[in-house]
Amino acid sequence: MLNLLNFFAEGDTTTTDNGWITWVILGVMVVLMIVMMIVPQRKQKKAQEEMQAKLGVGVTIMTIGGIIGEIVKMEGEHVWLSTGIDEQTCILKFTNKAIHSIVNAPANVTGDAPVEETVDEIK
Repeated sequence: MLNLLNFFAEGDTTTTDNGWITWVILGVMVVLMIVMMIVPQRKQKKAQEEMQAKLGVGVTIMTIGGIIGEIVKMEGEHVWLSTGIDEQTCILKFTNKAIHSIVNAPANVTGDAPVEETVDEIK
């Protein structure tokens, strides 16, 4: 690769006067690769921490496996979800890391004020 960069350098290809330029270019490329790997990881970690902070009893979530349920108990690294319909509910235990996203959160859990709904009447 160094020979290829020297080929495109100005002047005679037999001299190595511009050898430091190739090292600078390679160094910049390595730094850019590292930055491009670290920045998205930090954004993803920040989003995950924000979601974990919003978790609480009564929040409806979706797990990594696609199971949707309401949190009924939280204890340390574990979350108990209630899934099912009416009397046929099931309580499942998951780790916090198995939570993919929050489907909907009640107003009292997230700290938001309740939203008043307005209904337009058709006359």
